[in-house]
Amino acid sequence: EVPFLPSFINLKKILYTTNSVILCYKNALIFIKGKKMTFSDILTFEITDILEHLEHNGFAAFLVGGCVRDAILKRECHDIDIATNASTSEMLEIFKEYETMTCGIGFGTVNVRGKSGNIFDITSFRQEGEYLDGRHPSYITFSGDIHTDLARRDFTVNSMAVNMHSEI
Repeated sequence: EVPFLPSFINLKKILYTTNSVILCYKNALIFIKGKKMTFSDILTFEITDILEHLEHNGFAAFLVGGCVRDAILKRECHDIDIATNASTSEMLEIFKEYETMTCGIGFGTVNVRGKSGNIFDITSFRQEGEYLDGRHPSYITFSGDIHTDLARRDFTVNSMAVNMHSEI
């Protein structure tokens, strides 16, 4: 067991070096040099409020992408992305008392301004077709499964998700 990792993380292999630990998790290598990994550092009141709104309405809610990477690297996160099994219409209903923006609704994304003014991108779990122009998928289908959503992501650490209970 690694003293700075939560016990729920099921690692395939742990390699120790002099000043660092290399973790093998789902075929990804995570190199941590003298840093503690904790997700509670990024779970501010505002983020928890957004995640709780989704969970209390019966939906899954996961932090994904760069904010998970930044938590691992102990860096401040400025871009909070949330993945959920709620549809865009369900998100708009859940967050009707918040300011919402729908410019990404065709891609399953609703932007929600939190109580402190930060904007959160909340996106329905999805699968994507081929990127013919290098920027946009040829099609999108929505999925109720976080694993399907994570499989589409481009970089291995971006395919990690954590919920508000710090479960990866």
